[in-house]
Amino acid sequence: MVVVSDYAGPGAKDWADERAILEAFGAQDLAESFEIVLVEHERYRSACPDWLTRLAPRTTVHFAAHEWSSRLKDAAVPRCAGTLIAVVEADSVPAPDWLRHLVAAMDADPGIDAASGRTTYGGGSALRRVLGVLDRGWMDPGRPGAIEHLSNNGALYRRALLERFPYPAEPNAFLSARLRNRAMLDAGARLYFEPRAVMEHGFGGLGFEMDMRRNVGFADGRLYLATARPPRSTPRALATLIRRRLAGEWLDCRRLGPQYLRWYDWPLALCLLGCVRLFELPGALAALRGAASLPRTSYR
Repeated sequence: MVVVSDYAGPGAKDWADERAILEAFGAQDLAESFEIVLVEHERYRSACPDWLTRLAPRTTVHFAAHEWSSRLKDAAVPRCAGTLIAVVEADSVPAPDWLRHLVAAMDADPGIDAASGRTTYGGGSALRRVLGVLDRGWMDPGRPGAIEHLSNNGALYRRALLERFPYPAEPNAFLSARLRNRAMLDAGARLYFEPRAVMEHGFGGLGFEMDMRRNVGFADGRLYLATARPPRSTPRALATLIRRRLAGEWLDCRRLGPQYLRWYDWPLALCLLGCVRLFELPGALAALRGAASLPRTSYR
């Protein structure tokens, strides 16, 4: 089990995400024992609290001189002993049966190379339910089976797949994850979705959503530049990216809405389908103008 933080909010690190996820893994109902390897940047060594390793059995904390969360995840793999390795971001808290469901799915079919489950923001408000579908629906088919998009915030892998596919050397975590996912698919990897394996991703309100969407737009723009033929003007490229993202998330709403949304959530869903496009524009524009990374983001 690998735990890495990909989000560094303003202010001093308070280790609240790490506390929540380690306590959740300490409460997993998996019969087999497992180890937890938490990896952080070297600059946090002196500030790391001693109680972290006491929150869940067989927990160790390691430090590496890597700034990007993708590199921290890769650095953790050699420290794991098992043939199945879960890689989880610290702001995604698993339900008590999360690991059991993923292990069962991969034990039942040795041909599955990696599996992930459903991610929500919790169901306590219409905003959380709607954004859970808009932000996370693209990797959720709504039923068990093969998928093309593995969740980067929490998934279970066969060790051989992780060793074969380290993250590409991209500073943007969103782009690096999508490039690796594509490489896995191109190589014939089988990815699986288990809807009973549920995680609740932390939700930090409007600022969180704006930052996340800027990163989504940046990754979309960089991928567009890598594949678009012939090159188009920036306004036309932006229009293409907006149209693609809007169409995809509308289909997600139609597909997942009957399962995850309440009837009175739909007006908000329709409103946010348009509004979140505005948050993506700065990131997409930076990418189309040739930026190698996205400035002033809390993601790493």
